[in-house]
Amino acid sequence: MSEKLYLSIADPCHEDWNKMTPVEQGRFCSSCQKNVVDFTMQTDEEIISFFNNYNGSACGRFTDDQLDRPIQKIELKPASSFLKYAAGLLLPAFLFATKAKGQFKEQVPKQANKTVCLPSSETAKEQVIVIGGYSTSRQQKILFISGSVIDEITKEPLAGVSIMIKGTNQGVVTNEKGLYSIYLPSKKSELQFSSIGYEMKEIKASELKRANEAIVKMKAATVDMLGVIVVGYQTRRMGGMTGAVSIITRSRVSILDTLLPAKVKVYPNPVAATGTINISFPDVKPGQYQIRLLNATGQLFYSFQKQISGRGETEQIHLSSNMTAGMYVLQVLDEQKKLVQTTKLSVQ
Repeated sequence: MSEKLYLSIADPCHEDWNKMTPVEQGRFCSSCQKNVVDFTMQTDEEIISFFNNYNGSACGRFTDDQLDRPIQKIELKPASSFLKYAAGLLLPAFLFATKAKGQFKEQVPKQANKTVCLPSSETAKEQVIVIGGYSTSRQQKILFISGSVIDEITKEPLAGVSIMIKGTNQGVVTNEKGLYSIYLPSKKSELQFSSIGYEMKEIKASELKRANEAIVKMKAATVDMLGVIVVGYQTRRMGGMTGAVSIITRSRVSILDTLLPAKVKVYPNPVAATGTINISFPDVKPGQYQIRLLNATGQLFYSFQKQISGRGETEQIHLSSNMTAGMYVLQVLDEQKKLVQTTKLSVQ
């Protein structure tokens, strides 16, 4: 019996194609731990051959012109064999979004890429494959950069350095040898390198690409004040008298409490997992600040901007269920990307 193979649109999801790791047939999604097969350059015959011979669980990616039309009339195996094949072919729907609106159940415009899923009906004469879609422009050429991060003085590799694409929430972390690799949308992209105890560094992708080896040197952050050192002193005055006589005048010095109050306060600390922390700003100047929450290895969980108009303002962060118990670091940076304060946060 001759049957038709269709591709149509299903519910989208939030996974991003550009954040996946390139593999032989497409990319690997770390979220679902599956390979995503790229069908965008395959012919109808190659697509049908894939489904007739594939066993396992995977995901796929299609172009818009491969949708909403019969792929090809083919002679399928008897119904019992096809049902057995269909039961094993469980390809969940995924949405790979480059725009926020692609994450909702909206009408998917033309010129979009799609993700393949399982057959919707075992009894239908025309098997329909459900797919998810995402809004996108023409695919941009992806820039690949790899290198290492070291200490500027000791030249030792730095592990756990957070590397973020400026203006996005995409990034990577250096491994135990200080190595990293990242895909960028263009040469105009900028990378932000940050690590606990080091000054943040911003570098243009074009500068890293021109270098023979993309080695980034991090400078240790200077500590403004480790304590208060008190020095006592006295003055001595000599008079014009005959004989060996000297007059010493002692001055009393008042020692004031010069310990600086915390510019940013975080409470409760410790905090329960999936709880809420409050951030107050009792002693900061008005302006725009960046708030970042990282774990001990430098993995970034939160990063957002906060406009402070006066002292005493507060901000709340609702901790994600993905955060496990352990020690975290909250950083506050000013408009010049200078570190204002670092606070350790214990999640229990």
